Amino acid sequence: MSRLLAKSGGKVANSRLAAAPERPVNMKISSFRARVAPRRHEPKRSRKPGRSNSPVQPRPDAVPGARWCDAGLAGQTDMVADVTKRRPARPSALGGDVAAVAALNDPLRLALYEYVTGQAGPVSRDQAAEALGVGRKIAAFHLDRLADQGLLDVAFRRLSGRRGPGAGRPAKLYSRSARQVQVSLPPRHYELAARLFAEALATPDPARTLPETARAFGESIGARERQRAGLRTDTHPSPEDTVGILENHGYQPSIGDGQITLRNCPFDALAHDYRDVVCTMNRALIDGLVTGLNAHDLTTAYQPRAGQCCVTINTQPADRSASGHADRPHHAE
Repeated sequence: MSRLLAKSGGKVANSRLAAAPERPVNMKISSFRARVAPRRHEPKRSRKPGRSNSPVQPRPDAVPGARWCDAGLAGQTDMVADVTKRRPARPSALGGDVAAVAALNDPLRLALYEYVTGQAGPVSRDQAAEALGVGRKIAAFHLDRLADQGLLDVAFRRLSGRRGPGAGRPAKLYSRSARQVQVSLPPRHYELAARLFAEALATPDPARTLPETARAFGESIGARERQRAGLRTDTHPSPEDTVGILENHGYQPSIGDGQITLRNCPFDALAHDYRDVVCTMNRALIDGLVTGLNAHDLTTAYQPRAGQCCVTINTQPADRSASGHADRPHHAE
């Protein structure tokens, strides 16, 4: 110890510190700054003349709602569309039914649905699992998915019949729901045609009553759509609003050249065999819908086209004297 004190000049020094080389203070400060100081990112300079140094550069032919970004490899560019700038798609009326049908795409889930709906009474999770030979948790998962889509109804009841303390938790029971799911592409509404025909046949003069029945039903649809859209009684819907309503009812409309063309007939198979009756009913239905919407500036015309609806809607007042016999369905071939 005395020898160490003598070598250090009377100062107490640790052997490790004595063995370590002396480091300048300025090096410590510079290394500390390198660790804590934020790194500045500067845009890379373009290697090609005439280019901007910015990584995102506008182009004269850029479409609205899109950004052009430099790919950085071989000078190629990619267009990255900004989806937030796009116009949101109109919700489809088939969305709920399509989701319900898609829930049955799983073979086990479909088998569980068929088992539950084929029973005389509600089915518990244990009963369904035992019938299909699967675990209770797996059966519960698929049954709950079917219930979430509205395909099954859920109820809770104690199967033992006892009440009060010690009776146990009530079991979750599943049964067929009253919801009807139907998906048709293109959209078809044959049930509506059957109802209108049945109501007309219950009268002494069905041929005269059918157009009146269809018109009254169309007016109820138009009034309901006005109420849903929150339109006042003194306002008239625009042709674009009418297009949206017709889209919801399966007509697949398109607007242009002063008229609304209905590219789909919801009663296509019936119109192919009974064109006079069905087209008369269909035009009365659309007339009633336009009246219920309070869209008095819209008029209907009979213009049969292959693969489309026989009715078109004029967004401008039509001259009926110029249409002649083309406005009468019974002359169509």
